[in-house]
Amino acid sequence: WELNRSSTSETMSAEELRIVEERVAEVVQENIKYEELEKKYDKWAKLYDHDMNVWGYKSPEVAAKEVAAILGANKNARILDVCAGTGMTGKSIYEAGYTNIDATDGNAQMLEEARSKNVYKNIFVAYLGKPIDVPDNSYDAITLFGGLCDGHIKVECFSCFRELVRITKPGGYFISGIEETCVRDPYKTNLEGAFQKLVDEGLWEPVVNKVAKDGTYEEQVWIYRIK
Repeated sequence: WELNRSSTSETMSAEELRIVEERVAEVVQENIKYEELEKKYDKWAKLYDHDMNVWGYKSPEVAAKEVAAILGANKNARILDVCAGTGMTGKSIYEAGYTNIDATDGNAQMLEEARSKNVYKNIFVAYLGKPIDVPDNSYDAITLFGGLCDGHIKVECFSCFRELVRITKPGGYFISGIEETCVRDPYKTNLEGAFQKLVDEGLWEPVVNKVAKDGTYEEQVWIYRIK
């Protein structure tokens, strides 16, 4: 990932940033195995929020703005924060006034950090690409920020989007985003092809496909409405 670092603290040492960038690079490797990724996140969990702040990560703020734009005054909307990690996205959404939020992630250590933020009603481990133990039509919106890259949700796991549609109410939304330089071809083309397949099958319809900006930070955002 290649961010413009002008928004980071001027007092931050170059060495600190270098160390953070190395940790980020380790988990977004295209061919990383899930078992290896799990171990890296186990070790990273307690440092994650600090590192993301040093790195200039603004996806949580973008997520909150996009949720507010879609859900508006429906502050009681039931939201599932997928790939919740340590809960940075959920915290931003909560602070925007949407407090009926659940969280899921594939890493239990990251979710323990999320639990400490006290913004989620329910927290559970689930692996994308496998069945999720949630009833049909449970949520008004699914948020998925920070997970849409080859190191996290691989092409062979794109069946997860069908499962996320299943647990979202008709008329609900899939609201997603990733730091713009992270999603590159051929991954991006394959990802948008998987999204389009669900459009073609009549399961959802496109609402937003854009690059959202927060200062110098840029986030690729996709939003779909469930039919």
